[in-house]
Amino acid sequence: MATTARPAQSAYDGFAQALHWGMAVLVLGLFAVGLWMVDLPAIHKLKWVPLHKSFGTAVLLLAAVRLGWRLAHPAPALPGTMPRWEQRAAHAAHYALYALLFAVPISGWCMSSALGVATVPFGLFELPNLLERDRALGESLKGVHFALNKLLLALIVLHAAAALKHLWVDRDGVFQRMLPALVIALLFGAAALPAAGQVRTIDTARSRIAFTYTVDRKIAVEGRFPRFAGDIRFDEKQPEQGSVRFEIDIAAIDTGTTDGDREARHALWFDTAKFPKATFASTALKRTGERRYEAAGTLAIKGKTQPLAIAFTLEPDGTATGSFTVKRLAFGVGLEQWADVAQIADEVGVKFRLVLK
Repeated sequence: MATTARPAQSAYDGFAQALHWGMAVLVLGLFAVGLWMVDLPAIHKLKWVPLHKSFGTAVLLLAAVRLGWRLAHPAPALPGTMPRWEQRAAHAAHYALYALLFAVPISGWCMSSALGVATVPFGLFELPNLLERDRALGESLKGVHFALNKLLLALIVLHAAAALKHLWVDRDGVFQRMLPALVIALLFGAAALPAAGQVRTIDTARSRIAFTYTVDRKIAVEGRFPRFAGDIRFDEKQPEQGSVRFEIDIAAIDTGTTDGDREARHALWFDTAKFPKATFASTALKRTGERRYEAAGTLAIKGKTQPLAIAFTLEPDGTATGSFTVKRLAFGVGLEQWADVAQIADEVGVKFRLVLK
């Protein structure tokens, strides 16, 4: 029986996001409480150690749930612009984080077992001892537990630093994949709104995006993308503080023929089973003339990202018109026999007329 390929995700699902941030709060809280408990008088430790172990057990349980969910719901693909070594390092760091999220609470459980101290999560039930009582071993496991905690903390710091690099340096959207939509709106939308002025969405029913390319170096062929969405945050007095975000549904491509549409969705072309969307996000917006502007940013197609500057004219009625050219081979569109530019040109022209609400 044939299987249907799962469309590429642009973000983690809501349950994965909740697990990620819930565990982050728990783990960081346990770090803080664990360090604070070290110098507490023994009488106070009687209260805080059982609570510390209870939340540690919760981390172990959530780690198991998260691993199961991850196996059933693969993570979104990393951007094609990331170097291969960086992708491998990211995967290795994630594997190490998962391993430590199990190892740290289990080492604490083993330590308690060897010291003869029962683990009773939140006073509900007693966990079985993993080791026979052995005070010397228990004392040794204290050092193991502490070392694993330091290693986990170091990996968390590295993970956070890498996430911020994606946000501030790479600007490839990786950071936002683990943020709930509401948080993204509050952090990014609200931050841009005071400077950006009006927020204009696209009236797709009255707008049009068309593309043209040349076959056999002389025959012009035209198609269109009927489904797209986006918004422009814009203030004519301060255009440099605005932004443009845009998304095209490549899977809905209209080449003019059914066979052409099917071929365009093929893996040798746009591979829409894995990459159904093309996105553009501006990094700079400037005025170039009377009602003329340029949005510089990045265009992502088929998992590959390239810089792109789009010139457009914004009319008083809110209609934006413009055009730009992309090279399909830079995005891996049209491979193998279709890579012959004498047969199908590398340059693809895109024209748009967007009516903004």
